[in-house]
Amino acid sequence: MSDLEKLRGAGPEPAPQQLKEHILSNHSQDDDLPDFLREKLLPESLRKQLGATGRFPLGKLTPDDEGEIQFAVAADPQTKTVILDFGKPIVWLGLPRGDAKKLAEMLMEKIKELE
Repeated sequence: MSDLEKLRGAGPEPAPQQLKEHILSNHSQDDDLPDFLREKLLPESLRKQLGATGRFPLGKLTPDDEGEIQFAVAADPQTKTVILDFGKPIVWLGLPRGDAKKLAEMLMEKIKELE
């Protein structure tokens, strides 16, 4: 059973130490990043491109897969926070190895901006 299946509740419950690695400091269940924050961190041309594209470049990972999504990674120097803006509510995210590596590099770049 994959870690994704364990985290989504299929099969035996994951041990608390497994879940702890996936707990983040801040999040929102609201439909959108607050306008004041989005406007502060992202240019308008980028804000309009966020969200689902309607494409499935690698097929469907699961039956509830909603396909490709464009998102932004920004750094807020005032709060020393890295923010991922998906443009819509997201329950899970699946990344091929290369895309996961690119995301890690983007996150590291934003972390360096905050140092």
